Amino acid sequence: MTLEPTRKTFPWRRYLAVFSVVVLVICAPLISVATSMGIAYITGCTLHEGFTNTCLVLGFNIGDILHTMFLMGWFMLLTIPYGVIVLILIAAICVAHAIIYRR
Repeated sequence: MTLEPTRKTFPWRRYLAVFSVVVLVICAPLISVATSMGIAYITGCTLHEGFTNTCLVLGFNIGDILHTMFLMGWFMLLTIPYGVIVLILIAAICVAHAIIYRR
């Protein structure tokens, strides 16, 4: 009885996990803007980039938080281009790893 070495499978899940985290970081400013706009719409508050408006919800003023969340959208100017570069690098590393793994 001979023991054959078990063949390791390619770590697709790891690459997918890293890819997913990078996409989440890229989309984080958009999620923040969409969430703040949704909360402002539901509560009937005014939200814009100019200045903070008072927004009372259950006796608490969440206007500052909404305004900050809304302004986080400006981070898209950084996260999108750098995130795309990182995604391209991850894809290139994954392809190179897959080619080396197949040999």
